[in-house]
Amino acid sequence: FMNALAHERYVLFTTFKKNGQPVSSPVWIAGLPEGNLGFTTEAGSWKVKRLKRNDAAALQPCNSRGKVLPGSEPTPATAYVAYPGSPDFAAVTEAIGGKYGFQFTAIRAGQELLRRIQRRPAEQCVVVVSTEEPAAG
Repeated sequence: FMNALAHERYVLFTTFKKNGQPVSSPVWIAGLPEGNLGFTTEAGSWKVKRLKRNDAAALQPCNSRGKVLPGSEPTPATAYVAYPGSPDFAAVTEAIGGKYGFQFTAIRAGQELLRRIQRRPAEQCVVVVSTEEPAAG
């Protein structure tokens, strides 16, 4: 089942607030060698803050606007955050770059330019996701 999600262009990544309310956003996703999935995000994002409190998450195939694909079901998951310098950060960045190619490079360059203009520190991180399902294969 992992492999099916790894092939999706976008997945709706859901984290949970303190009160249990789900919050979802569409993300690019890539499969990792050990069967996990990963995506890149800003270290200051709300999803990262929520994951630090509660590692419960869910994934569901969606389009770029976060509209779930008809007939798809959310897959329960757990997730953790990894930062530059860690093996997970390198693995996820490489996997996303390999899958999304030029688009990923262009977006990273745009984010970097925006950060320089706004004089913000470069704060990229990655999220590593494990689903409850055993990896197919």
